[in-house]
Amino acid sequence: MVLFVDVHHVFKHPIELVAQTHFNKYPTKREPFVERIDTLEQFKEGDLEYRKRVAICTNVVPSFMRKLAILNEPQILLQEEAWQHLKSRKLRLKSCNLTWAKYASMSEQATFREHHSNPDWTIMEQVGSIKINGLGFLGTLIEQFAQSFLNSGVQRGLDIMDEILVEKAEQLQSKTDSVEVAHEDQPHVCHDTPNILKYIFKNYNVKRAKKCNVTVDRQLFDINSQEPLSKTLLNLQKFSEFLTQCLVIE
Repeated sequence: MVLFVDVHHVFKHPIELVAQTHFNKYPTKREPFVERIDTLEQFKEGDLEYRKRVAICTNVVPSFMRKLAILNEPQILLQEEAWQHLKSRKLRLKSCNLTWAKYASMSEQATFREHHSNPDWTIMEQVGSIKINGLGFLGTLIEQFAQSFLNSGVQRGLDIMDEILVEKAEQLQSKTDSVEVAHEDQPHVCHDTPNILKYIFKNYNVKRAKKCNVTVDRQLFDINSQEPLSKTLLNLQKFSEFLTQCLVIE
């Protein structure tokens, strides 16, 4: 028997921030089941970034099932492969179990892409399947447990992502409020400065903002702007000297 899970979710944040959050969300106190993440392979070719990682997780199979020797593993290993296309703003994930691969197959595939109605939002589509090979009646029990585990795990993962993204958005908003500049003294940058700063605050860890003699209406830093932030990349080189004077970035 093959069991399936199908999930659709919208993150009200740009895909660059969503992807960054996905790759850094574990380990966390929010999910003690995931002990650590080990990166096995990582490289970049053109606009493609590839990662292969393994999650080392606590074995949460119920004790009565673990009386069977094959289920009494100290840890569960889950592998994830990720393909992030920077220019097209897409992220594709593929994961599977390494532990018990001879007896069971648990796989997930997920895609993250720019939302069709708001380029500053991200839509995620995820499908998963579970198949137990043999084991008789115990196999049926394991299937039921695995389906519950997969469903709850997907939901916990989404909740953790949403919580972290909200925290990051609040931190970024707080940092934008600390910046004060005067565009009267810098007329050549006042037009595009809000968009560029907005991109910087969303995608980089701004350590602190220096006092600067250029001011921009704080309303222009609205992180919910409908304008695609990717467009502001074209202006970054032009204003790099100005930003260096204004910001210290980790």
